[in-house]
Amino acid sequence: MADNYDQRAINTYGGRSASKADRLAGMASARQANPNRPAVGAAPVAYGRGWDFGDAVVWVQLQPTYGDKPYWSSRIYANINGTWQMAESYHTYIKDAPVMAPVPTPATATSRP
Repeated sequence: MADNYDQRAINTYGGRSASKADRLAGMASARQANPNRPAVGAAPVAYGRGWDFGDAVVWVQLQPTYGDKPYWSSRIYANINGTWQMAESYHTYIKDAPVMAPVPTPATATSRP
């Protein structure tokens, strides 16, 4: 890893990164539009594979997105000053895949507010 390693948050999916208020408003809007939406913070992994290179790991995943198309995510994790950090992350949507359909919530499941 280079000594001058610098991290910057960049969002290439929708242009400029959204503010925290805008992200919270988007989550509230999604919750209203899809009341049965699973209460998870990240998309589940349908398939994943990683390669360990000592101080770096490359991880590729196929992730379905609730109410949207699935995507391939490619991530690079690096051990920077003794702490493992995500150094790069790329998402590629699968245009020909169908949109994920909602899954009914089991009667025994609880939902978070």
